[in-house]
Amino acid sequence: YIKRNIVAKKDATILKIEAKAGEILKEKNMYVKKGEVVISGEIKLYDEVKNNVMADGNVYGEVWYKATIEYPYNYKERKLTGKMKKVFVIKIFNHYIELFNFKKYKTKIKKDKVLLKHTFLPINLIIEEQYETKERTEKLTREQAIKKAISKIKAKINDKLDVNEYIITTKKLKVEQNNSKIILVLFVSVCENITSYEQIIEE
Repeated sequence: YIKRNIVAKKDATILKIEAKAGEILKEKNMYVKKGEVVISGEIKLYDEVKNNVMADGNVYGEVWYKATIEYPYNYKERKLTGKMKKVFVIKIFNHYIELFNFKKYKTKIKKDKVLLKHTFLPINLIIEEQYETKERTEKLTREQAIKKAISKIKAKINDKLDVNEYIITTKKLKVEQNNSKIILVLFVSVCENITSYEQIIEE
Protein backbone atom coordinates (compact mmCIF):
# COMPACT_ATOMS: atom_id res chain seq x y z
CA TYR A 1 0.00 0.00 0.00
CA ILE A 2 0.99 3.63 -0.47
CA LYS A 3 1.32 6.07 2.40
CA ARG A 4 1.93 9.78 1.95
CA ASN A 5 3.23 12.21 4.53
CA ILE A 6 3.24 15.99 4.34
CA VAL A 7 6.69 17.32 5.17
CA ALA A 8 8.20 20.79 5.47
CA LYS A 9 9.64 22.10 2.18
CA LYS A 10 11.90 24.57 4.02
CA ASP A 11 13.21 25.34 7.50
CA ALA A 12 10.44 27.42 9.08
CA THR A 13 8.33 28.28 12.12
CA ILE A 14 4.81 26.90 11.65
CA LEU A 15 2.10 29.54 11.38
CA LYS A 16 -0.90 27.46 10.31
CA ILE A 17 -1.75 23.82 9.56
CA GLU A 18 -4.77 22.92 7.42
CA ALA A 19 -5.19 19.11 7.54
CA LYS A 20 -7.79 17.39 5.35
CA ALA A 21 -6.49 13.86 5.92
CA GLY A 22 -3.80 12.40 8.19
CA GLU A 23 -2.54 12.96 11.72
CA ILE A 24 -1.01 16.32 12.70
CA LEU A 25 2.34 15.81 14.42
CA LYS A 26 3.44 19.43 14.83
CA GLU A 27 1.88 22.50 16.40
CA LYS A 28 1.65 26.20 15.61
CA ASN A 29 4.82 28.18 16.50
CA MET A 30 6.98 25.02 16.40
CA TYR A 31 10.24 25.21 14.41
CA VAL A 32 10.60 22.53 11.74
CA LYS A 33 13.51 21.62 9.50
CA LYS A 34 13.24 20.77 5.81
CA GLY A 35 11.96 17.20 5.41
CA GLU A 36 10.34 16.92 8.86
CA VAL A 37 6.90 15.25 8.87
CA VAL A 38 4.12 17.69 9.79
CA ILE A 39 1.05 15.64 8.81
CA SER A 40 1.52 11.87 8.90
CA GLY A 41 -0.28 9.32 6.76
CA GLU A 42 -0.22 6.92 9.72
CA ILE A 43 -3.28 7.15 11.97
CA LYS A 44 -2.27 5.93 15.43
CA LEU A 45 -4.11 5.08 18.63
CA TYR A 46 -1.98 4.54 21.73
CA ASP A 47 1.17 4.31 19.56
CA GLU A 48 -0.38 1.57 17.44
CA VAL A 49 -0.97 2.17 13.71
CA LYS A 50 -4.69 1.75 13.03
CA ASN A 51 -4.85 3.04 9.46
CA ASN A 52 -2.74 4.43 6.61
CA VAL A 53 -3.97 7.30 4.44
CA MET A 54 -2.71 9.74 1.85
CA ALA A 55 -2.01 12.79 4.01
CA ASP A 56 -3.61 15.90 2.57
CA GLY A 57 -3.60 19.57 3.51
CA ASN A 58 -1.47 22.70 3.62
CA VAL A 59 1.22 23.93 5.97
CA TYR A 60 2.15 27.61 6.22
CA GLY A 61 5.36 28.69 7.86
CA GLU A 62 7.44 31.79 8.58
CA VAL A 63 10.58 31.70 6.44
CA TRP A 64 13.48 34.18 6.76
CA TYR A 65 15.53 35.54 3.87
CA LYS A 66 18.65 37.68 3.82
CA ALA A 67 18.77 40.13 0.90
CA THR A 68 21.51 42.56 -0.17
CA ILE A 69 20.84 45.48 -2.51
CA GLU A 70 22.79 48.47 -3.82
CA TYR A 71 20.81 51.65 -4.41
CA PRO A 72 22.10 54.97 -5.85
CA TYR A 73 21.51 58.40 -4.31
CA ASN A 74 20.97 59.81 -7.80
CA TYR A 75 17.81 58.05 -8.93
CA LYS A 76 17.02 58.17 -12.65
CA GLU A 77 13.53 57.35 -13.85
CA ARG A 78 12.47 56.87 -17.48
CA LYS A 79 8.82 57.01 -18.54
CA LEU A 80 7.02 56.79 -21.89
CA THR A 81 5.36 60.04 -22.96
CA GLY A 82 2.82 58.29 -25.20
CA LYS A 83 4.31 59.70 -28.43
CA MET A 84 5.39 57.25 -31.16
CA LYS A 85 6.49 57.49 -34.78
CA LYS A 86 7.84 55.22 -37.51
CA VAL A 87 11.18 56.13 -39.09
CA PHE A 88 12.99 54.62 -42.08
CA VAL A 89 16.63 53.84 -41.27
CA ILE A 90 19.57 52.64 -43.35
CA LYS A 91 21.88 50.41 -41.35
CA ILE A 92 25.48 50.05 -42.57
CA PHE A 93 27.46 47.74 -40.31
CA ASN A 94 26.60 49.19 -36.86
CA HIS A 95 25.87 52.70 -38.13
CA TYR A 96 22.28 53.93 -38.33
CA ILE A 97 21.24 56.72 -40.73
CA GLU A 98 17.71 58.03 -40.18
CA LEU A 99 15.78 59.26 -43.24
CA PHE A 100 13.45 62.28 -43.14
CA ASN A 101 13.44 62.40 -39.33
CA PHE A 102 13.69 66.17 -38.83
CA LYS A 103 12.45 66.37 -35.23
CA LYS A 104 14.25 63.69 -33.24
CA TYR A 105 13.28 62.56 -29.77
CA LYS A 106 15.89 63.41 -27.11
CA THR A 107 15.46 60.02 -25.47
CA LYS A 108 13.60 57.01 -26.83
CA ILE A 109 13.22 53.28 -26.95
CA LYS A 110 12.89 51.57 -30.32
CA LYS A 111 11.77 48.40 -32.07
CA ASP A 112 13.39 47.47 -35.39
CA LYS A 113 11.95 45.59 -38.36
CA VAL A 114 14.10 44.79 -41.42
CA LEU A 115 12.38 45.66 -44.70
CA LEU A 116 15.19 45.03 -47.21
CA LYS A 117 18.47 43.21 -46.88
CA HIS A 118 21.32 43.51 -49.40
CA THR A 119 22.46 40.13 -50.66
CA PHE A 120 26.21 40.83 -50.60
CA LEU A 121 26.77 44.08 -48.71
CA PRO A 122 26.11 44.70 -44.97
CA ILE A 123 23.36 47.22 -45.76
CA ASN A 124 19.78 46.95 -44.49
CA LEU A 125 16.71 49.12 -44.81
CA ILE A 126 14.90 49.15 -41.48
CA ILE A 127 11.68 50.64 -40.19
CA GLU A 128 11.94 51.73 -36.57
CA GLU A 129 9.08 52.24 -34.16
CA GLN A 130 10.38 55.01 -31.90
CA TYR A 131 8.71 55.66 -28.55
CA GLU A 132 9.57 58.95 -26.87
CA THR A 133 10.68 58.79 -23.25
CA LYS A 134 11.11 61.40 -20.56
CA GLU A 135 13.91 61.07 -18.02
CA ARG A 136 13.86 62.48 -14.52
CA THR A 137 16.80 62.52 -12.12
CA GLU A 138 16.14 62.76 -8.41
CA LYS A 139 18.76 63.19 -5.69
CA LEU A 140 17.80 61.08 -2.69
CA THR A 141 18.65 61.48 0.98
CA ARG A 142 20.06 58.50 2.87
CA GLU A 143 16.63 57.69 4.37
CA GLN A 144 14.88 58.01 1.00
CA ALA A 145 17.43 55.68 -0.63
CA ILE A 146 16.95 53.11 2.16
CA LYS A 147 13.16 53.33 1.81
CA LYS A 148 13.30 52.83 -1.99
CA ALA A 149 15.78 49.94 -1.61
CA ILE A 150 13.44 48.18 0.85
CA SER A 151 10.48 48.73 -1.53
CA LYS A 152 12.46 47.20 -4.40
CA ILE A 153 13.33 44.09 -2.35
CA LYS A 154 9.70 43.72 -1.26
CA ALA A 155 8.45 44.04 -4.84
CA LYS A 156 10.84 41.29 -6.04
CA ILE A 157 9.72 38.94 -3.26
CA ASN A 158 6.01 39.71 -3.78
CA ASP A 159 6.35 38.82 -7.48
CA LYS A 160 7.26 35.25 -6.48
CA LEU A 161 4.56 34.75 -3.84
CA ASP A 162 1.29 32.89 -4.40
CA VAL A 163 -2.16 33.49 -2.94
CA ASN A 164 -2.18 33.38 0.90
CA GLU A 165 1.59 34.09 0.98
CA TYR A 166 2.79 37.49 2.17
CA ILE A 167 5.66 39.46 3.73
CA ILE A 168 5.36 39.62 7.53
CA THR A 169 8.21 41.93 8.57
CA THR A 170 11.53 43.37 7.42
CA LYS A 171 14.57 44.19 9.55
CA LYS A 172 17.63 46.22 8.57
CA LEU A 173 20.83 44.35 9.39
CA LYS A 174 23.42 46.71 7.91
CA VAL A 175 23.54 49.94 5.90
CA GLU A 176 26.81 51.07 4.34
CA GLN A 177 27.67 54.02 2.13
CA ASN A 178 29.89 53.50 -0.91
CA ASN A 179 30.52 56.67 -2.96
CA SER A 180 27.18 57.58 -4.55
CA LYS A 181 25.15 54.60 -3.31
CA ILE A 182 24.05 52.72 -0.24
CA ILE A 183 24.49 48.99 0.37
CA LEU A 184 21.61 47.57 2.40
CA VAL A 185 21.42 44.14 4.02
CA LEU A 186 17.86 43.22 4.96
CA PHE A 187 16.21 40.32 6.77
CA VAL A 188 12.75 39.57 5.38
CA SER A 189 10.21 37.38 7.16
CA VAL A 190 7.72 35.74 4.78
CA CYS A 191 4.61 33.61 5.30
CA GLU A 192 4.91 30.80 2.75
CA ASN A 193 3.18 27.57 1.88
CA ILE A 194 5.87 25.07 2.94
CA THR A 195 3.84 21.97 2.00
CA SER A 196 5.78 19.13 0.42
CA TYR A 197 4.85 15.48 -0.09
CA GLU A 198 6.78 12.36 0.89
CA GLN A 199 5.38 9.22 -0.71
CA ILE A 200 6.19 5.93 1.01
CA ILE A 201 5.47 2.55 -0.58
CA GLU A 202 5.37 -0.30 1.90
CA GLU A 203 5.05 -3.97 1.04
